[in-house]
Parts: sequence; structure tokens; C-alpha cells
Amino acid sequence: GLMALLQVPLNYLNVAVIAITIGLGIDYALYLSGRYLEEIKKCSEKLAIEKALESTNLAFWAVCLSTVFGFLILSFSFLPIAKSFGLLSALATLLSVLVTIILLPIFLVRFVRKG
Repeated sequence: GLMALLQVPLNYLNVAVIAITIGLGIDYALYLSGRYLEEIKKCSEKLAIEKALESTNLAFWAVCLSTVFGFLILSFSFLPIAKSFGLLSALATLLSVLVTIILLPIFLVRFVRKG
């Protein structure tokens, strides 16, 4: 979907972006979910997600930005295939963190209850 919107051609390296994005998304989701499950033992669902987001916020952005900048380095490559891979990976990583921070808390509070 995103590649079509950006008119990026599909090649064998860009296919790897899908696997990388899924892997990073799972990592981010597990990290936030684990923190939420620790906090929910001590307080209400709403307070637990607030504490989980507060305590993981800096780590999320540090990991996200370092990964994004690492991928963006590839955009300076002379190879067009590496450029597109770097840009797509950076964008996908950023979107993965945003989805984790914005949507996952909604699902956790709604479906993961105390006790």
C-alpha cells in the first residue's frame, strides 16, 4: 500500500522491508505490552497504560530514531535499490512506532483487563 502510494517499484530488496517492519512492530508491541502487564498488577487499566507509556516513551523514541537514522544512511547510496530500501525501511520503522504508541494502548485498555 505505502509503496504504491509513493510509487516505489517492487524489487527484491524492498520485499525485505516487509519482514523488517513486522519484526520491529512485534518487538515494539511486546515491549509496551510487557510494561503494561507489569503496571496493571498495581493499578487500574487507564493508569497502567499511562505509566507504561510514560516509562517506555524515551526508550521507544531512542530506539526508533537510531534505527531510522541507520536506515536513512542508505539513502545516500549510489545504488537506487539501496536508496529505496533505506527510505522505505526508515518510514516503515517510524510508522511502526507510531502505531504502537497510538493504537496499541487503545487495544490494551479495551481488551486486557486486570485479574
